[in-house]
Amino acid sequence: MPAKKSFKWPEKYRILTWYGVAVDGAHSWADLLQQDTGMKIQIGGDYNTVNRFRWLGRVGLSDQTIGAPSETSQMVMADRKYAVRDGGPFQVRVVWMQSKGNAAFFTRGDSKIKTPYDIKPGTRITDMNPYAAATRVVEGLLAWAKVDPKEIQWVPVHSPEENIGAVVSGKADICFSFPINPLVHEAAKNPLGLGIVETNAEKDPEGAKRFREKDPLVNFGIIPEESLKCAGGKWGTQGLNLELTNERVDAELIYHIAKWLDENYDRYKDRHKENRFRTRSWLMKALEQTFVPAHEGLIAYLKDLNLWTDKHERRQQKNLELLTRYCDDYQKLIWAADDANIEVTPSNEKWVRLWTEYRDAVLPPIKLFTSLDDEEMVDDTK
Repeated sequence: MPAKKSFKWPEKYRILTWYGVAVDGAHSWADLLQQDTGMKIQIGGDYNTVNRFRWLGRVGLSDQTIGAPSETSQMVMADRKYAVRDGGPFQVRVVWMQSKGNAAFFTRGDSKIKTPYDIKPGTRITDMNPYAAATRVVEGLLAWAKVDPKEIQWVPVHSPEENIGAVVSGKADICFSFPINPLVHEAAKNPLGLGIVETNAEKDPEGAKRFREKDPLVNFGIIPEESLKCAGGKWGTQGLNLELTNERVDAELIYHIAKWLDENYDRYKDRHKENRFRTRSWLMKALEQTFVPAHEGLIAYLKDLNLWTDKHERRQQKNLELLTRYCDDYQKLIWAADDANIEVTPSNEKWVRLWTEYRDAVLPPIKLFTSLDDEEMVDDTK
């Protein structure tokens, strides 16, 4: 990396993140960074995680987005809706820590479904597959409940609004969403309110184990009280969310963004509730767990602080090797599909089956780690 003293901030930097609370969170620190540097930081949002990763990975419309472990793994694995020609795995990199995120399986307030075991054959669950590849988490819930997905009545939804709206209207019994989502907050105002299906891993570790066998990128914890009244204090899913960028973004720029985020934490920490996790200590914990390689600019900054160890470097190389295998093999399968006259689109079952069967037979699974020393399932409930 060139000498830091020669660095000049670019004219523009584009952040396209999760719509709603995450946009507000980005403004809470990026507005200050813009003031300090003169760099024009453009911030936008989109509920569609497939698009957010596509824009960061292929199109070049974005320099940064956020990624929860589950959705980031689905991108790397080109899982279902992510299996688009200009999407799927790319050389994604960690910029900094974003938040400790929570999600939950929502019900209407008058629902009798309180735990996974209240789910029975015929239960109506929203099918998010038309707009998001988040079905593994639902498969995990059904594994906990010991109910075959074939016995579920699936309710197709085509947007986040339809997803939570199906529960409010009574079309569906359960949907998966986020307590911080403004759409969920609005839905909670309905006369019957909302409830959640509690996933209490402490009370039922065997059920949680079955869940993780279906979705190893999900963990469980107590939803913060301030997130949403009907969910606060109850058990949902959770994970450490990261600020992500592309390998192609200049290393000096990422170095200085990481440095600014670290050194200016006291200035922005109280400007948004999620910022309490945007610390160096939470970043170091996330780097122990994540399968995403750190950006060279972030590594340079951590080396300056004497925080980048040989163990970090070994994990970095392991993560790079695995990610590169996914990137290379995904491209090879696209070419193979072209040669076989198979249309590369998630709506084409032949293409999805070609890629999925190859991936599951040849490539190692994507998962989180407990530490830099091992590969056991992570527990971030503490």
